[in-house]
This record gives sequence, structure tokens and C-alpha cells, in this order.
Amino acid sequence: MTHKNEEVVRNFFKAFATGDMELLKSITTDDLVMHEPGTTAMAGDFHGRDAVLAFFGEVGRVTEGTLKIERVNEVLANDHIGIALFECSAVRSGETIRNQVSEVYKIKDGKICDMRAYVYDMPEWDRAYRED
Repeated sequence: MTHKNEEVVRNFFKAFATGDMELLKSITTDDLVMHEPGTTAMAGDFHGRDAVLAFFGEVGRVTEGTLKIERVNEVLANDHIGIALFECSAVRSGETIRNQVSEVYKIKDGKICDMRAYVYDMPEWDRAYRED
């Protein structure tokens, strides 16, 4: 039996993959905080759902719409935390960059209020987000 917050996390990936902003808004809090690793201009803390959505738009711009989740390997959840292990890719200068990511979500009242990514290969992550 899966935990109800597992569905919240899976819906996050569904919304990201399909660009469903209404679904994304329904499963995140207004004061959502995202912590993005790295050394590029894309790294840092983003406060508020609007700032996070703007970040996703910037990711699309920088990666020319090529960033995608290749596979969600595992989603775990309890009453307060969700964890997703997934693989993603982006194409930069004609080369596909792949990475493995662990993302931790704090969940309150069935909505994601905080998210933090942990990346397997940080130099590759930065390369995907670096402006040419």
C-alpha cells in the first residue's frame, strides 16, 4: 500500500513532464521554497511558488526545452517527507547530458512546501544549466 504523499510527489513529476501548471499549483504551497544546487546562475534558493515556476521557465529557456525526466526510479513518502530518485537529461551543444538526482520534498497538508535536489554528478548538472 502506498502512502498518500507518494501520489503528491508522483503528481509533481506528471505536472513537470506535461507542463500542467494547474496540477503543479494544486500540489504546492504558495510559499514553496526550492533549493537548487550548483555554481551557475541557476543555483540558489527560490522563495514562493511564482519564483519556482519562473525558475522552471528559465530551465526550459537555458536547455532549449530539452530537459526531461527520463525515469523515476523510486518514490518514497511518509506523513511529512517525500523522496524521489530519478534520472534526467538535457541536450547542450548537440550532446546529451544525463544525471541521477535525489529530491527531498517536505509535505504539509498534502502539498509540497519545500524541495531540495541532490545531484550525482554536479559538474554535469552545472554544464546542463550553464549559459553558452
